[in-house]
Amino acid sequence: MLADTMAELLFVVQTTKYLHVSSTALLLFDWFLTLDAEVKYAWRACWNWGRALFFLTRYPTFIVTGINLYYEFGSSIQVSTCCALYISIEMMSYSGTLFAEAILTMRVWALWRRRIDVGAFLIIMFIGCSLLGAVGHHFSTMPNTVVPLDSIAPAFRGCSPAQNSTELGWATIALLIYTNVIFAMTMAAGFHHYREGAYRDSSLIYTFYKDGILYYAALLGFSVGYIIMIQTKHWVVSPTFLLSIQRVINSILSSRMVLHIYEEMAPSQETEDAKTSIRFAGMGTSGLVCV
Repeated sequence: MLADTMAELLFVVQTTKYLHVSSTALLLFDWFLTLDAEVKYAWRACWNWGRALFFLTRYPTFIVTGINLYYEFGSSIQVSTCCALYISIEMMSYSGTLFAEAILTMRVWALWRRRIDVGAFLIIMFIGCSLLGAVGHHFSTMPNTVVPLDSIAPAFRGCSPAQNSTELGWATIALLIYTNVIFAMTMAAGFHHYREGAYRDSSLIYTFYKDGILYYAALLGFSVGYIIMIQTKHWVVSPTFLLSIQRVINSILSSRMVLHIYEEMAPSQETEDAKTSIRFAGMGTSGLVCV
C-alpha cells in the first residue's frame, strides 16, 4: 500500500515537472510572438494605468516561472528553502492573478462608460474577493509539509508538498466568484450595446468582448478543475503547477488584451465616437506613443 502511494506521488511529481517546462516554453513562445506589438505600443506608450498593469502582469511572470523551475529541478535543497520557495510561488502567483484581474476590471468599467457607481461596485467586489482569496492563501501555506524530493526518492530533484490542503480552494473560489460577476457585467453591457446598435460594427467593441470571453473561459476551466481535484483529492498534477500555469495563462491573456486595445485604438483604425466612449485606463484616442 505504501509502495503504491509512493509510486503515485512520484508519478504526479514527474508529470508536473514536464508540464512546468511546457508552460515555460508557452510563456516564452507567446512573448516572442507579441514582442513586436509590445515594443510598438507598450514600450513607447505614455505612462498610464493600462501600461503599468501591462508590465506588472507581464514580466513578474518570468520571475515566478524561474523560481518554479528551481523549485522543481533544484538539487540538494534544504527543507527551509523548499518552504520559502513554495510560499514565494504562491504569493507571486496570487498577486499576479490580481494584476490580471485588475486589467479585466478596468475593461469592464470602460464598457460601462466609466460610470462612478459601477466603478465603486467593482472596487468593493475586487477588494472583498481579494481579501477572501488572501485568507485562503494564508491558511494554505504549510511550510512543514514541503520537503526535498531527494529525501523521499534520491533519484529525484526539487521539492514537493508532502500533503495537500483543501483550504487551498478558497482562493480559487473567491477568484471564481469575482470572475463570474465580471462576466455577468460584461454580458449585461454587451446586451445594452447590442440594443443601442451604435457600435455594432466597431472592431474595438468586438475586441473588448472577444478577449473578455476568452479570458473567462480559460480561467473558469482552470478554477473548476482545481476545485474538483482538491475536493476529490484526486491529484493528477501538483498544486504548484496549477498555480503557475494559471499565472502563465493569466499573464498571456491579459497582456494580449492590453496589446489588442492599443492596436485597435491606434489612429485611423476606429471611429472617434467609439474610442472616446470606451476609454480604457486613461488610454486616449491619440498620443498613444510618447516620443
